[in-house]
Amino acid sequence: MGDQNPNVYYGHYYAAPDGTLMARDSEGNEQPLIDELAGADIICNGILQDIKNPVIFVGAGDVGRHNFL
Repeated sequence: MGDQNPNVYYGHYYAAPDGTLMARDSEGNEQPLIDELAGADIICNGILQDIKNPVIFVGAGDVGRHNFL
C-alpha cells in the first residue's frame, strides 16, 4: 500500500487475535487504533455500519487512557 496523494495518509485497520483494534500505516508501523485516534485533530468515520452489529472504535476502557473531549 503506498500513498497516492502526498496530503492523504492511508492505513489498514484490523482486529488483532485478542480483539484489540489495530492500525497499520503505509510503512508497516502498527499501534492500537485508540492511540491512532487520540493523535488526530479531526476524526471522520466514513464506513458503512451494520446497525445491529456496529464496530465500536472507542470502548469504555479506552476513554480513561486519553484526554478525549
